[in-house]
Amino acid sequence: MSVCFYNTKGWMVGIDVHMFQMAVPPDPLPVTMPFFPHAVGVKLSWGFCSEKSKLKNVTSDGAPMLQKGHKLKMVPHIGLGPPHPVEPLQLAAVIASSKTTCVMGVESVTGAGEPLATCLYDSIGANVNCFSPVDVPSGFVHNGNTVHTTPSAADYVNAGIDVAFGAIERAIELLIKKPNGETPDWFKTYKDWRERQKNLDQVIKYIQRKVPTASEVEKKLTKMREDLVHKLLGGH
Repeated sequence: MSVCFYNTKGWMVGIDVHMFQMAVPPDPLPVTMPFFPHAVGVKLSWGFCSEKSKLKNVTSDGAPMLQKGHKLKMVPHIGLGPPHPVEPLQLAAVIASSKTTCVMGVESVTGAGEPLATCLYDSIGANVNCFSPVDVPSGFVHNGNTVHTTPSAADYVNAGIDVAFGAIERAIELLIKKPNGETPDWFKTYKDWRERQKNLDQVIKYIQRKVPTASEVEKKLTKMREDLVHKLLGGH
């Protein structure tokens, strides 16, 4: 089954859950709803994003393609309920920390050394969105594209593992937080290690792209020998 690649022409829409300050007349005070649905929507060309994973030099249908893991930030949200006058402050905090992430990709098709983001089925995809208490794939993506690929079963499994691992990691972080809201030092160290490991993987992939394989070296040597023989024979 072929699927479309992501590019900046696509759209993400969905329903996320966040805190909401609801107006319930005649009570003048806001009623705090810890988990309340918010409508979200953003074009994948949204300017607040991880610029590094938006590939301006790798395009499809004339639009930049996106790497797996590409994040859009400060995603517009609208609470689906009657807002209290203090709700805009709460909403601003939600938007400031919001994100939507492309999690599906095909390992065999890369751009700038990283797998390119793809849909899950034809032109339909799913992004992991900010969500309370943990991020979930609540972002529905439509990205029509004339450039297709066919994911392997391993690509789908890897995407599922990434989503599950991210949710588990976030859940652990919430459970171990100190009463003052701070995260223990050991968990901060772990997250720093994870980030360094990710950077190391990127360096290794870069080196692998630059260093020729044994077969490539053999082909080049064979070509050099053939060229040398050709010259010694006077070009005949």
